[in-house]
Amino acid sequence: MPRTAASRRFSLHPAATSVSGSYIKFGDNFDFERTDARYVSFWLYADSLSSPQILISKANVAPGYWINLNLNGKISFDLVNTFTTNELWMRTTSIVGESHVWNHIVVTYDGSSTPGGVVIYKNGVSLALDTVVNNLTSTTLNAVELNIGTYGNTNSQPMQGNMTDVRIHDAALTSAQVLDLYYDNVAVSVIAHWPYTDNSGTTLTATTGGVNGTLVSSAAWKTMVPPHFGARTAATARTVATARTVAS
Repeated sequence: MPRTAASRRFSLHPAATSVSGSYIKFGDNFDFERTDARYVSFWLYADSLSSPQILISKANVAPGYWINLNLNGKISFDLVNTFTTNELWMRTTSIVGESHVWNHIVVTYDGSSTPGGVVIYKNGVSLALDTVVNNLTSTTLNAVELNIGTYGNTNSQPMQGNMTDVRIHDAALTSAQVLDLYYDNVAVSVIAHWPYTDNSGTTLTATTGGVNGTLVSSAAWKTMVPPHFGARTAATARTVATARTVAS
């Protein structure tokens, strides 16, 4: 069902441009083995592209995984055992995270340890990817915290912007399912969901998965919501129906 104005979510501000090291931590949860099919989705509003910034990570050096936004506004997905010699690193060829614009991002992975198993979507549309490193053959599991807005527990490459409605799923999505998620907030195989409805305090409550996040340092709530956030029109409904027919 499309969301109404009353059901829209507030977004959380994990790191301000003037403060480093603000993030949300979730403990040692939601490992991501290279043979696991997964996808991660979220709404992103970048305040600045002045430096590389980590959006989501479960790594403290390596092994592990992370999604980051680079200086050129491109999104990278890195699944790594050992840097350069045993990792899968994919990056969009086009700008994805423009500053001061809300975008819906989905990173989906099929568990194949190959470039063809990674698809990154922006606002329901799949993007061309560059293969930076492709030699992953070993485990990516670790025992470090999952974080939104920083790398490991080092406060490295802090996020400069806002995120909301973050999900982790234990399946790789089809293009039609990504469109359902973008337009109607309809999701499948959810193992963790943080809808960002707390609006105050230092806890980010999970509605699925049972793992709440803890706001660290100067992470603060902001009453910003994506302007689209699931409001489908008749025109977009026709577009989705066409795309679903093509994808099926």
